[in-house]
Amino acid sequence: MIRRQPKPAATSLGARALPVHFIRSHNADGDACYFVLRASKASFRRLMTAQQRHNAIDIADYGEVLVSGYGPHPSLIARGELREKYGIELPQNL
Repeated sequence: MIRRQPKPAATSLGARALPVHFIRSHNADGDACYFVLRASKASFRRLMTAQQRHNAIDIADYGEVLVSGYGPHPSLIARGELREKYGIELPQNL
């Protein structure tokens, strides 16, 4: 579950058949977290709309969560998993 954030920080990374999106948010306890989500553009738009309308949503309802974790930035382990499993290299500024 993620809690609504006034301005969602999401970046489309684009990979394979479906785009890959990097999303920063907060969990129900207010802790910073991030998700890397593979989802169609339509599903991603529905996610952004739902995030603005609802206090908590299940991000997995909108696509495939490739990695997730706590904090504002993916760890080196998460970055390595994305690279090895999916061939996705995250930009350094994420």
